[in-house]
Order: sequence, then structure tokens, then C-alpha cells
Amino acid sequence: MVNWAQVLFNSGVTGSLYLISAVGLTLTYRLSHFPNFAHAEFMTLGTYMGYFVAEQLGLGFPFAFVAAFLASGVLGSLCYKGVFQPLARRGATIIHLMVATIGLGLVIRHSVGEVWGWSPLSFKVVWSSFDVGPVRVSGLWLWLIFAALVMAGIMHLALAKTKGLSQNNMIKFRHDLV
Repeated sequence: MVNWAQVLFNSGVTGSLYLISAVGLTLTYRLSHFPNFAHAEFMTLGTYMGYFVAEQLGLGFPFAFVAAFLASGVLGSLCYKGVFQPLARRGATIIHLMVATIGLGLVIRHSVGEVWGWSPLSFKVVWSSFDVGPVRVSGLWLWLIFAALVMAGIMHLALAKTKGLSQNNMIKFRHDLV
């Protein structure tokens, strides 16, 4: 018999991962006004850097979060300065920038594969789990759902309710891109 409550909870966990991805993609698109098809590869590189710090260097999960954040941020900055800004200065259209993100994604994906291999890897972190009625829950899953909702709420407020990401600032950002 299918435990539908567990299926629903697991769907919420998976949806939280998608929500975190969507928040980053929304911010990227809102700032640059072109879709970054390499966004998933930026996240993948961050994940693998977190794996490297936690599992291969043995520094633990908290340091892995910091490493993942910094790796993705540094990669984003390097791509902005080394790929998108020079293309925009040369008069690249949105199509050129989108094609550049596809190529960038392929380079990042295959670089990660060459460094860490193509087999699946997993963290060896163990989170305690407990039952809430018919649903098996872990602290990690609860933190994931909570973090995704908080990030989505903050992003909503930043995009809709503040002047920090207003249309005038978006125009200034795009001008800085060129």
C-alpha cells in the first residue's frame, strides 16, 4: 500500500530543491534580462566543491556550505567579467548571450565530470530521522523546506517591494554590463 502522506512530504522536499533553483534563476534573469542556461551547472559546481570540502578534505558540512557558496559566486563573477561583459561590449544580442551560456554550461559540466568523474557521489552525513504519524522526516529535509520558503519570501520582497532591484537599477546594471 502506498503511503500517500510520505509521497506528499517527499514531493515537498523535492519541490524545495526546485524552489531554491528557481529563486537563483529568477534573480539572475531579473538582473541580466537574458536566460542563463548554465545556471544548473553553477549549482552543480557548488555542490561538487561542497563535496570536495566535506568528504575529500574532511572539513565537515558547515565548511561545505561556505565552499559551495563561494565557488558558485566566484564562478558567476568570473563568467560575468570574462564572458558576458566582453560579449555585451561587442554588441552581442540576447541570442548571442544565450548561446554563450549554453557553451559555458557544457564547459562547466564536462570540467566537473573530468575532475570528479562521471559516477554518482554522495555525502556521508547522517541526519537523524523521526516519524510524524505515517511520515518519516529528517532534520535536513525540514531545514531544506524552511530555507527554500525563506529564500523565496526574501526574493519576493526584494523584487516586488523594494527599490533595491527597481527598474532604474536594472537599467544601470545592464548599462554596467556593456
